[in-house]
Amino acid sequence: MMRINNGILFNNSTDIEKYLKQLASDGASLEYRTYIDCGYYAEQIERYMRVFDKNQILITFTEDFKKNAYNSYIKVLNYLDKDLKPTQIDLSVQNSRSSMLSIKLSKLASKYPIMKAIVPKCVKQVATNISDKLSGDKSEFDEVTRQWLIAHYVSHNAKLGKLTGRDLSHWNK
Repeated sequence: MMRINNGILFNNSTDIEKYLKQLASDGASLEYRTYIDCGYYAEQIERYMRVFDKNQILITFTEDFKKNAYNSYIKVLNYLDKDLKPTQIDLSVQNSRSSMLSIKLSKLASKYPIMKAIVPKCVKQVATNISDKLSGDKSEFDEVTRQWLIAHYVSHNAKLGKLTGRDLSHWNK
């Protein structure tokens, strides 16, 4: 936020390139953090590895948690303490739609439970579609930017893959 408040904005690819040229390879020279900087995962992990032993660091991936939340949960428990026993925990997706309309509809449905039973499925689907359109699909952005980001992160993803022993080539698509 400080970067934006101080008027340092990225309005086009030239601004981004100019900013990236001033960064040190390890991110140590960062005066302002950006979404681009946050994607340098290997560099962030390496900073921790300079302070902590490798066996003191557990690296988990969101994609693993999404595929199998329970296995990820067990992996963390085992890392923390071999004697920890899993407890009953709700690992279901929460707030998958966070638009204001979805939130308001959910609150209304929880306030009046009968609505869930009497509102036809087609009306629920229309409300969801409207909500999605109003909030915008945040996963879509222009193809030029997407391709630029993929190309930019290829070497960083390879470095992270080597560091973690994982094939992350699917991140470059």
